[in-house]
Amino acid sequence: MTTVPDTRPRRRLLAAWYVGAGLLLVALNLRMGVASVGPVLGAVERSLHLGPSAASLLTTIPVFAFGAFAFLTPLLTRRIGLHRLLGLTMAVLAVGIALRIEPHGWALYGGTVLAGAAIAVANVLMPAAIKSDFAHRVGLMMGLYSTALFLSAAIASAAVVPLAAAFGSWRPALAFLAVPAVVAFLVWLPRALRNPGHTGRSRTVDDAPVEAADEPTFARLFRDPVAIAVTGFMGLQSLS
Repeated sequence: MTTVPDTRPRRRLLAAWYVGAGLLLVALNLRMGVASVGPVLGAVERSLHLGPSAASLLTTIPVFAFGAFAFLTPLLTRRIGLHRLLGLTMAVLAVGIALRIEPHGWALYGGTVLAGAAIAVANVLMPAAIKSDFAHRVGLMMGLYSTALFLSAAIASAAVVPLAAAFGSWRPALAFLAVPAVVAFLVWLPRALRNPGHTGRSRTVDDAPVEAADEPTFARLFRDPVAIAVTGFMGLQSLS
């Protein structure tokens, strides 16, 4: 009698690699939309005849967006689901970056708001997604996630000036960085469709059952000393 080999461990391993690659692709996009503006800011000022204050908004808007839109993440997660919302952030980010190719100033500022909002939400979602999908490898994945963030900023800063020279303008150079966001969205889409990621009992990609942690209400966060301390620490770090 022929024994049929069990292919489930192999499928689980491939699924884990696929989801891990999707998460790292998302992470690689979380600084590109912000770090790419600084190196060509002078060209943007000259092209749009912006004053120093108006030009500085392009680097200031994302910082305010990170704080403003991050508060919406718990509500959006409950309504849309963790994995679907993470995919949606990549779609919004791609649109926001692509808008920079428009010749009008409103598109540049509006795209910056969209990109900042998408990054703000994704920043909150990524640790939760890692804990959801890699409950037994959180340390490794968080390390890779942090490394991907630094690479994201470095790649964008290093690539945007050569891209501007190749395209002959800063607009298509900035808009071209929407391509990695589109790739991340397409890679993550099967995971989002297969498991929306609503709160409740869920499973990691290696089929280890995980009980979702109870999320504190928004009002409770203002009475939580740990939340207040972490917020103060991160706020002072950003202010510096």
